[in-house]
Amino acid sequence: MTNLSEKRQLERLRYIDLCSYVLGFVNRKLLMNRFEVKQAWATKDFKSYQEKSGNQLEYDHALKAYKPKGGFTPIFEHSVNEAFELISSGSQTIICEPDIAKTTLSYRIKNVEPKLENIYAVLRGVYLSSKVDIEYISRTSGRTKRTIAPHTLLHTGAFHYVRAYDYKTDEFRSFKMNRIISSTVIHQTPQGFECKASDKDWSEEIELTIVCNGDLQNKAAIEYDYGLINGQLKIKIKKALLMFFLMDWNIAPQGYKDLPQALFPLKVGSTKIID
Repeated sequence: MTNLSEKRQLERLRYIDLCSYVLGFVNRKLLMNRFEVKQAWATKDFKSYQEKSGNQLEYDHALKAYKPKGGFTPIFEHSVNEAFELISSGSQTIICEPDIAKTTLSYRIKNVEPKLENIYAVLRGVYLSSKVDIEYISRTSGRTKRTIAPHTLLHTGAFHYVRAYDYKTDEFRSFKMNRIISSTVIHQTPQGFECKASDKDWSEEIELTIVCNGDLQNKAAIEYDYGLINGQLKIKIKKALLMFFLMDWNIAPQGYKDLPQALFPLKVGSTKIID
């Protein structure tokens, strides 16, 4: 086997490892679609992965896929961004030209990232529609253990969140993933009232009218920044995402009249529920 073919197989083994870790399953179809290899090559890759990992996967006939055994440990290192990219958009970043990647032509302010080993089970729970036990640090109740039924991942500002039904409070809530200390999939399917379709704040939309916050100097600059037309901008957004949106855009919520214009150049003029 040439060095090039060894390198390509290593990429495929990493993908098997990542899917097993984050999605909770992997099969030949996933591998064949991602790398455009034939079934025979995919079969060889799974055999090679099993040899290298100590047979950490077992075949599930119901899933028609391999799933990680209890105590599964990834044999490669994966970044949390790789995991979010895979489960959020079904994609994986490929560096097309190493020389371009090494050239600093742009800069991105670093996000605050959760530890993948703490939250991988939550990602599996989202994908497999399973309940998850988590240990969580809350600003109000401190360190607690609770069971959640996660349904959607959120990324806003510097943080990642997961939207989930919380069995401790019997309501849908958004959990900051940096505060999850540990997580374990418990392979129980949520009931109807615990699922995404029953999350009223997630399904309900509201329309916001955004306007400038007070009599700003050079108001036109702010209007150009945010695309205001005739002094206002109408935004439709899920009710569950309202506060995240206001924080992301530094928009003063209704009822907070004295927030400084320098930090909050915009404010909510009005809201209405969309039927």
